[in-house]
Amino acid sequence: DKVPLYVAACDELEIEVLPPDVNESQVDFAVVAGKIRFGINAVKGVGEGAARSLIAAREEGGAFTSIWDFAERVDPSVSNKRVLEALVKCGALPGSRKGMLEVLEQAVAWGQKQQADRLAGQASIFDLGPALGVEDNTGEKAKHHPATPTDEFETSELLRMEKEVLGLYVTEHPLSGVRDQLRRKSDATIGELDRRRDGETVIVGGIVTSLRHMTTKRGDAMVFLRVEDVTGAVETVVFASTYEKARELCTTDRI
Repeated sequence: DKVPLYVAACDELEIEVLPPDVNESQVDFAVVAGKIRFGINAVKGVGEGAARSLIAAREEGGAFTSIWDFAERVDPSVSNKRVLEALVKCGALPGSRKGMLEVLEQAVAWGQKQQADRLAGQASIFDLGPALGVEDNTGEKAKHHPATPTDEFETSELLRMEKEVLGLYVTEHPLSGVRDQLRRKSDATIGELDRRRDGETVIVGGIVTSLRHMTTKRGDAMVFLRVEDVTGAVETVVFASTYEKARELCTTDRI
């Protein structure tokens, strides 16, 4: 729960916090070239065991070059579809996130087959390469997996996926561009609300990240919504009389 607060504090101190990266991250948070790099185990759906297996494969064979290379080298019991999808969504793997999600199932199957072949001591016919005349036009061994599409999602979708698997925005926060305006208009951050007196009136600014519509016994509309700033999030009740006046503000992604 404190991670968003710490990330915001780092931002204030001009200490850059970077998202997870399969070629740089450790199991937990680590300092990399004077910056803080998220740990692999901070990714939802990727446990410590998977993180350690990933790092062991990297130390043995060097940096991962693609989703196919990753699936081939990391133990298939941990590089399953769920883990791979989470790593793609937070930008931890090199390449287009949209493209990698399109070939995700094929990459998982590819990795499982390559590792099964190795365990069985079988070499793919393509590994014989030039001996069989199987070359591409650069003289390299032919790649027998599909190419990964290179088109990418819009920034807003990339941020949404990052938030989904990390629990917070890391590369960029939707409120970053209006941070100064929010400071002028508000008198508290969400992260410090637990230090305010019960019953005290405060003004906070943030973005609506989710909402739930309800109907009162009298049939009036009201909502429960979650408001978030760079320091944290808070559940908020908007009673019927307020909702009637501020209905257009009570929509997701609205600042």
